Amino acid sequence: MTPKRIPYEAVICSVEEAISRNKVPSRDAEVLRQDVAVILRKATLPKSNVTTEERLALKNLRANENILVLKADKGNATVVMDSTDYDDKIRLLLNDTNVYKPVSYDPTARVTRRIRAVIRDYRELFQDDVFDRLHRPRIVQSPKLYGLPKVHKANVPLRPIVSQIASPTYDLAKHVASVLQPLVGKTSSFVKDSRHFVDILKDVKLEPDDIMVSFDVESLFTNVPVKECLEVVRTRLADNEILESVMVLLRNCLEGSYFLYRQKHYLQIDGVAMGSPVAPVLANIWMEHFEANIDLQPWAVKLWKRYVDDVFCIMKGGKQEVEQLLQYLNSIHQKVKFTYELESDRSLPFLDIKVIGRMDGSLAHTVYRKPTHTDRYLNAQSHHHPRHLLSVVNSLKNRAHDLCDPEFLESEMSHIQEVLRKNGYRVDCRQPRRKPAKKHPNVARRPAFMPYVKGVTDKVGTILKKYSIQTVYMPLSRVAGQLRPRIVQSPKLYGLPKVHKANVPLRPIVSQIASPTYDLAKHVASVLQPLVGKTSSFVKDSRHFVDILKDVKLEPDDIMHRSLVFNVHMSGELFTRG
Repeated sequence: MTPKRIPYEAVICSVEEAISRNKVPSRDAEVLRQDVAVILRKATLPKSNVTTEERLALKNLRANENILVLKADKGNATVVMDSTDYDDKIRLLLNDTNVYKPVSYDPTARVTRRIRAVIRDYRELFQDDVFDRLHRPRIVQSPKLYGLPKVHKANVPLRPIVSQIASPTYDLAKHVASVLQPLVGKTSSFVKDSRHFVDILKDVKLEPDDIMVSFDVESLFTNVPVKECLEVVRTRLADNEILESVMVLLRNCLEGSYFLYRQKHYLQIDGVAMGSPVAPVLANIWMEHFEANIDLQPWAVKLWKRYVDDVFCIMKGGKQEVEQLLQYLNSIHQKVKFTYELESDRSLPFLDIKVIGRMDGSLAHTVYRKPTHTDRYLNAQSHHHPRHLLSVVNSLKNRAHDLCDPEFLESEMSHIQEVLRKNGYRVDCRQPRRKPAKKHPNVARRPAFMPYVKGVTDKVGTILKKYSIQTVYMPLSRVAGQLRPRIVQSPKLYGLPKVHKANVPLRPIVSQIASPTYDLAKHVASVLQPLVGKTSSFVKDSRHFVDILKDVKLEPDDIMHRSLVFNVHMSGELFTRG
């Protein structure tokens, strides 16, 4: 959505941070500041891309406490769900006492202390800059549980996601995941992504008595047995000559698994939370260990390829043999259970690829979309940097060329053009003429992060580029932010430095956005507002104060100061003439 105001403070802070992090020479930094100041002084808001009626509709949706507007698990669909149904489905998940345990306290403080102590005690495992980043004090909050509706499945179950951003373990878990990642992907069954899978299919030949089947592990992340998985990781670390001290970091990331739902805290006593940075790596390590202990020879399995919890398999036989294999797989470990899908009309979907058996036994492939896929992408009228909008077009076209065999490419490209038109893009099949890019000094520097405002921050980004500083743009206002949040948050305390005062004290601020009382408090404030401003001392704003000063005459023995209430006050600031 087009912003309602220009975020001057955010832009200035972003530029100053970029100058500081990249150690821009003082003379260049001053020129950069002056150029940015010129842009900000001339800045005007772009035309709104949301009508008054649409804003009113969003406001009404937010006010309706009986529904939640959610993003679907897959297909980029929007789901309007009854709030009670959503809550019932979440609580059904939480009733699994083998995985979740309710507690009467907030574990945030104790987990934060433990994580900081571990980082300090094992400082030798980190480079200096990594240690400084992980150990510095920051505002932390409880991880929060929410669910994404699986609209492609019967009864629309929820996929539980634990948002761990800004939680006590988040940054350490990201670091541990980067250490463990090289341990994954060295098995013959590993599939990196869809493009890797297409390369695998080139060498596969389908015999007349072969059958294609896909297996899916049910709720893999929450069913990873943590204790057993940690032993597997310990062995992998030893085999790869990586310090076993990493195990201490990993264990603390997993033992600190907890979350908040409806103002109540829960411990996750087994499995890994989807949303934790280490979850995908651990799930892959566990499945590789699982595969190392299965014997597929009795079922004449010709091909077994896995992407996390999805398996593409080619084997001899029919449905009876597949169900025998399924029974065997489900008997190996009590926490790992599979479901399966058989080929239909000699074709089978896997990931976002539709695999098709040809008459000669070779395998063709094209892009696959689930029946619930909406073909909805970032709308061309959305207030995003043109680079982001262009990436939608390029990613769809590149995927078509990478995943489609020649006989399917024309059909896929026609579909993409129609989809782009429906999403507001002007589709031109001609190759665009590219202007020669201006060459700027090529120095390795860290990027600047700032909100995108058309005609303002994109110009600031052009200035920064002259100093070899790339700009990463973020949307300032999203439609989702105007709706009732699916996660109710606890109010958070932070401080703003009063740099204009001695010793730079902090002004305490309690962020109440998405807290239980926030919307009610806004309503109560609107009811009470007419009661304010009826006294002779009231000042509405700076312009009102300027009007007041027109009728004020200062005598020679008068002084001006701000202290006790005498004539005029404005939000706690006291103006006295005496």
